[in-house]
Amino acid sequence: MKKKRIRKGRVITMKRMIKGMVLVALALTVVLGLESRVDAAGRTVRISKKNFPSKAVRVELKQRWDEDSDGKLSPSEIKKVKYLSVFASEDEKKTSLKGMQYFYNLKSVDLYAKTMNHIDLRKNKKLESLEISGKKLSGLKFYGKNLKTVDISVEQYKGDLNLRNLPKLEKVSISSDGKYNKIDLSGSKVQSIDIGDHWTSVKYLDFSNCKRLQYATVQLRNLGKMKMKGSNGLRSLDLETYYPEDSTIRKVDVSRMRDLVFLNLSGSKILQLSVKNNKKLEVLNVHGTNLKKLNLSVNKKLQTLDVGSTKIKKLDLSANKKIRELDVSHTKIRTLNLSANKKIREFRCGNNRITKMFSLPNPERVELLDISNTKMKSPNLKRYTALKELYANGISATSLDLKKCRKLEYIYLNDTKYLKRLDLSKQKLLINVEFRRSNVEELDIRATTRVCDQDEGGRGIGFDDCKKLRKVIHNKNWRYLYWFQNSAEAEGLNVMWISV
Repeated sequence: MKKKRIRKGRVITMKRMIKGMVLVALALTVVLGLESRVDAAGRTVRISKKNFPSKAVRVELKQRWDEDSDGKLSPSEIKKVKYLSVFASEDEKKTSLKGMQYFYNLKSVDLYAKTMNHIDLRKNKKLESLEISGKKLSGLKFYGKNLKTVDISVEQYKGDLNLRNLPKLEKVSISSDGKYNKIDLSGSKVQSIDIGDHWTSVKYLDFSNCKRLQYATVQLRNLGKMKMKGSNGLRSLDLETYYPEDSTIRKVDVSRMRDLVFLNLSGSKILQLSVKNNKKLEVLNVHGTNLKKLNLSVNKKLQTLDVGSTKIKKLDLSANKKIRELDVSHTKIRTLNLSANKKIREFRCGNNRITKMFSLPNPERVELLDISNTKMKSPNLKRYTALKELYANGISATSLDLKKCRKLEYIYLNDTKYLKRLDLSKQKLLINVEFRRSNVEELDIRATTRVCDQDEGGRGIGFDDCKKLRKVIHNKNWRYLYWFQNSAEAEGLNVMWISV
């Protein structure tokens, strides 16, 4: 009986001792926590390699925040550090942001470095903006409760990029020709995302259930899997692919995105698309997709439509009276009723086997026209009085009457084998003329003094491959004549220059 009482007493004593030890440990934790807080906010920190291993960080701190130039950061100086702009030289093989824990008021970080690792910003609880660019990035950690903007542009990112559960996140931009394993934004409150620059590769991208998301641009070279279900508040969705052969986008459901205004699926491999629930749609681009038909009967607000390079043969635009820009190039559309589309300003129908112009209700309003590589032999452009840009490469015309097109600034007539004379004598605003690989023998540009020799931006007149050119009639006040003559001579042309 006594042994039992003794054992019971020992057990009670042990429990009391353990409880006391736990209390002591908790007290020490609190004390240490307070000390670390005082350490970060209440003492002087030397700008040394030990505290800040990165030379670029030390340079930034000394130049911008060490006000008394004593090689140290006082508590008052530390308090003022709200942003850091660190640009590491190519000589710095690895850049670390170790030491950031001292800057408790830090709101913005802008970092460029060749290779970055151990970027730990979890102590910077006021951080709102993070911008990182360079070649290699790994080990990115941050405290996200106040983070609003994330901008990352690196060639190689090691690991997953988790941007979920960030309550104040507004904008994410990820661009470069790098490869990302996983980018997860699912369920976040992000409002705008811009991922990729046509070279970026992402194996897994998730921006599903982002209730506040309004603008999403995803332009990737390679995309493994993408989720966007539940992000129904989108106003703009851009999934353009510059390399259709690499596209993995075969199906896009926008039926619940009733606020959608802008939709770009250019280069994707979609076979079907329904926009019957997208009555607010103003811009639709399905260029280069595998679509065979498209119903636009409810999209009365549509202003820009691009169905170029699709398999569509018939198109009903009777309900789309607000269309200003229309592209039906590289299609098998032979007939098109445009009587309801009186607001068209830009019309592209090039690379179609049409022999005559589509009938536009108000050609005098058209500012851009593309009839390149069509079968038209004598296009009638007399009513196109507002025309500023004309693309007529490869047309079979033997003559071209442009006397009424007096606002013309840019004209492209490359590969025109049958056109011998190019009369631009009425175009005072002319800036650019191209007729490479053509048989043009005479060029009349007497009205303009604006056109120059071909510059780096491609504007002006280029004489390369204009082997048949023999006569140029120009304005007597044309100050660029000398450069033109040198260019023509360099191309081996024997040109007669007539000043009027």
